[in-house]
Amino acid sequence: MKIKSLALFTVVLSIFAFIPSAYAQPSPQLWSWPLCVIPGAPVNNAETFALGNIRADGATIDEGNDFLEFSTAVFPALCVLDQSYTTLFAHNVQAIGLQMGSSADVAEEWAFWVDITLPGGKTIRLPKLQYDKHGANQRGNLNERLNVNLVLPVGTVIRIRRPAVVCLGKPNPSVVNPDTPGDYGPYNQFNCITGQAVTLVGQ
Repeated sequence: MKIKSLALFTVVLSIFAFIPSAYAQPSPQLWSWPLCVIPGAPVNNAETFALGNIRADGATIDEGNDFLEFSTAVFPALCVLDQSYTTLFAHNVQAIGLQMGSSADVAEEWAFWVDITLPGGKTIRLPKLQYDKHGANQRGNLNERLNVNLVLPVGTVIRIRRPAVVCLGKPNPSVVNPDTPGDYGPYNQFNCITGQAVTLVGQ
């Protein structure tokens, strides 16, 4: 009887070994694509509606002693964006703005994450911002504001990550009001381009 029980317990353990962990893991379908890389001059991939200095990786940074705006470079669907910035000022943050923008006349789904890592190593992960733009005629941008109370020393790292985008593409020319996947033409990752930004507001 003990041998049968042990055998059954071993089988159960073997089954659970193939069940995904209860802790969320990165989706291989979206995170396994290569990193986004600037193909030419950084200004070509920089966010149009951003203030500040354009870096070599296409990100735009605008930081003062009471604010920070970090806009990522703009990239198409099939790459993973991972950009970081290390603060030059200390920030007493009262609000954080999150913004995500999409291409015109295109349907796509995507999300991005913001991690704030203090000089001592502690990481604060902000809530994920996701936008499922299921119709090309839906609004192109999503903006959220988080009210917080954070003290961020000089040397705090702000990291923005975006996995590959689920791109439905542009509507077929014959479709006036597209609202289903069948209304969209051949897939083209360059139809789906996104930009992301995080803004720290404080004193």
